[in-house]
Amino acid sequence: MPENKYSSEKNHYAREKESGFLEKIGVKYYQQMDETLYYFYYALVVIAMLVIEMVVLFWLSLRTVHSLACLTGHHHVNDAVM
Repeated sequence: MPENKYSSEKNHYAREKESGFLEKIGVKYYQQMDETLYYFYYALVVIAMLVIEMVVLFWLSLRTVHSLACLTGHHHVNDAVM
């Protein structure tokens, strides 16, 4: 009986052991840098992306609230100053 490509355990699990493109890049930089420096840059990138995300979400929320205030007539220009 001829073996197919999935009959042996080695061939069946061969795809699961392959690393992806991003893992290869990460491993390359991890091997070239000091471990502390690598994780510092990693944390710096994560924090920078988090700050960008929070700024964009804050801006969108202010814009949405302002648009709703204009639509409902609660804009601050319409308020009387006493």
